[in-house]
Amino acid sequence: MHRVTNYEAVLQEKITEHLQIRSQLSRILLIRLLSFALIAMAAWQLANIHYGYSIGAVVAGLAFFLMLVKRNERLKFQKEFNETYQSLLEAEILAQKGDHSRFNTGAHFHELDHAYGHDLDIFGSNSFFQSLDRTSTSSGAESLADHLKDYVTYETPLKDRQDILIELADKADFRQKMYVFGQVYGSEKDEIQTLIKWREVFKPYVHKSVFWTIYRFAIPLISFGALALNIMGVISVIELIIWLMVPLMVTGSKIKLTNQVHGQASLGYRILSKASSLLKEIESEEFKHPILKEKSAQVGNEDYSSAEIEKLSKIMSSFDNRMNPFVGIVLNAFMAWDFMVLNRLEKWMAAHSGSFESLYDHLAWWDVQNSMGTYVYNHPTFNFPNEGAQVLKAQQLGHPFLPEDVCVRNDFDLKDLSSFAIITGANMAGKSTFLRSTGLSLVMAKLGLPVCAESYEFQSLKIFTSMRTTDSLQDNESYFYTELKRLKALMTKLEKGEKLFIILDEILKGTNSKDKAEGSKRFVRKLLDFQVAGIIATHDLSLTSLGNEIDGVQNVCFEVEFGTDDLIFDYTLKPGVCKNMNATWLLEKMELVN
Repeated sequence: MHRVTNYEAVLQEKITEHLQIRSQLSRILLIRLLSFALIAMAAWQLANIHYGYSIGAVVAGLAFFLMLVKRNERLKFQKEFNETYQSLLEAEILAQKGDHSRFNTGAHFHELDHAYGHDLDIFGSNSFFQSLDRTSTSSGAESLADHLKDYVTYETPLKDRQDILIELADKADFRQKMYVFGQVYGSEKDEIQTLIKWREVFKPYVHKSVFWTIYRFAIPLISFGALALNIMGVISVIELIIWLMVPLMVTGSKIKLTNQVHGQASLGYRILSKASSLLKEIESEEFKHPILKEKSAQVGNEDYSSAEIEKLSKIMSSFDNRMNPFVGIVLNAFMAWDFMVLNRLEKWMAAHSGSFESLYDHLAWWDVQNSMGTYVYNHPTFNFPNEGAQVLKAQQLGHPFLPEDVCVRNDFDLKDLSSFAIITGANMAGKSTFLRSTGLSLVMAKLGLPVCAESYEFQSLKIFTSMRTTDSLQDNESYFYTELKRLKALMTKLEKGEKLFIILDEILKGTNSKDKAEGSKRFVRKLLDFQVAGIIATHDLSLTSLGNEIDGVQNVCFEVEFGTDDLIFDYTLKPGVCKNMNATWLLEKMELVN
């Protein structure tokens, strides 16, 4: 639990920082109040001495006041960032104790008919996704889900992927900041689609128009010229106002369209502001592994570097200035402000909006690596697997969800394809936990993650399970028919030439014992015609006869012992066929039978 100690130490640092930030905010609030009062007093006093002095003092005072306002906004962001950082650390401490409830369940990624996701608890409450996910973007979460579903083809060798995770595991502050920025800025349901929609509905009409180009340059010259003529007494105030009404009417004629563009841009800007913060973190971090260096260098790509998104930030700040009615009137009357900002926005969109997809693909890659790097950090006792000649060879394999003090570990191996283990055992003896330990460890190994084992060697085969088949009233399907459909899906994959590692739990349990025994044997024999290996758990002891009849089929079991008042389980995998069953014993103890 030494990771808990590490997280608690950083949490204490953040609490101290939080107190300092609150103190600074209180001081700035007091200074702002005093400065505003002094500005008012100075303006009143100086007005009696010299009008020009009064104006100068007020302008200087307001500049100082605005500086304090900006400083206050930065501190408020730091305060929110710090509080979110503390929440993450608290969540990590709980996760170290087995409670992952503060993290995303990924339930919306669940596919009931997926090859193994439903059976191995990949998504949903208390799932592997929930223990793994530390993504900061919706694209990152989706990419992580695709990795867990085995929808991703790896071009990078396993050893390189593992080395990347080892390096990131040591960069706790980097990983945590990336996650916290994602939480502070919030997340749209689908950020990249929001940006793409913004691009699709964006209809530029200013920066390529000769009329609007002339208009943008002419209005400031004429308006400031008219103001100068008024000051010199050449034209009256009324004539000045009449002229200034012209650009205001032009602005008003396009106000609906401008407001619509502003609204769309504001949503896109919030999403890209988060992206900018994430890119800055990547830009400022130093990496050793060549692939991490290469990915970090890509951040400097002019299409989606943080500097380019900062340009959009300045454009949006200019856009927001028009929202104050008085300021908006002055800016548009003298500077054609709306059209000037629209021109800048349209140029930015023309230069950079085509790279939205590559930007979020890039951030998604970092999201996935940071999530897995965090998992490596959080599980220092797990070990990285090796790809080898055997289908599977695990020493002291356990389930990653179980606390170390209660996790019973087992050795297990399958030498090659066409190898099967038939597992028998009493109810509650540990069969299901072992099946899920094996299946999930293979998912983790293929990802490049360390597994809950002392040593682990595997072949990278596709995984298929049939463990939690249920009937469907909605589809008018019986339990047995649903199971047959599942087995048919398995056979279809094999007939297409896929090499599979399969895990089957009590096949054909929807029919009578004799029919089940005969059907199960024939099905297993047919499986051996294909490039397949795996585990079959059963209560049907007749199926274990295949261990004596077919090379490559082995019998293993979980045994139970009967005590005076209770059952004794050691949850240890042993060679052979189980001898003791506990259903009748339990019925007698619960007085359900005579």
